[in-house]
Amino acid sequence: MHRGFSAAFHFLLALGFCSSAISHSCDRAQSRQAQWILEEFLLPRMSKVRAQLPEDCPLDLSHNIFLRQEQHKRVVLPRTEKDIKLHKCGFCGKTFRAEHFLDNHLDFRHGNEILPNATSCLSDLCPILHCAYFFPTQSEDEFTHERRPPCDALLMQTRRMRCERIAHQCFPLALGEESHRLYEFIVHHFCETQHCDVEEAQEILKTLKPRKTSGGLNAWGVLLVVGLVVYYVGLYIVRVVIPEIHDHDD
Repeated sequence: MHRGFSAAFHFLLALGFCSSAISHSCDRAQSRQAQWILEEFLLPRMSKVRAQLPEDCPLDLSHNIFLRQEQHKRVVLPRTEKDIKLHKCGFCGKTFRAEHFLDNHLDFRHGNEILPNATSCLSDLCPILHCAYFFPTQSEDEFTHERRPPCDALLMQTRRMRCERIAHQCFPLALGEESHRLYEFIVHHFCETQHCDVEEAQEILKTLKPRKTSGGLNAWGVLLVVGLVVYYVGLYIVRVVIPEIHDHDD
């Protein structure tokens, strides 16, 4: 009986049914929130040590259970004013009016499209990464006075201890100075903010700055301003200064 059950389990695992069940129990929206936080605040600081991350590091986005499905999302931009933006499934080509409907489609139609090493549910990291602060909602917002639930000091302590374990797990001190710097960054911003003093935690989280993805746009903006200044100065010289010089000579 036991052998039969074990064989059936491994057969289902090979077909992807077990991974599909895991994906259904993992909150996709919160996973996206956690991924955004990691991409904005942590990955830009990990460029020197990213290749050295331990295989079991929960912060490694390559283990995200939704990675393959998220990579197969497409956005169809409207061609005319009457059209709307659509969200397209890269597996079957079906389109949806909202990403939420595409998420449901991926869950129920392509739930087995999961990479072999995808074992991490990023939504589990949301309490540690303070998703509620970066993505506040009316129903769940730990960082506003309205509807704030009573603080559980024991729960906060448990979260802090888990956060510190993850920091040590992903950035062991043995990997060198850069790894130690990242360890301290996580501990300060995400672990030490796991307490009931919401205002103090919020002040620390406010110091986090998203990565600057618009550096190229800023450079082009400066060039545009300089170009406009040169253009109008030249126009002023041609239309005002030069005619006045000619009039003076005459």
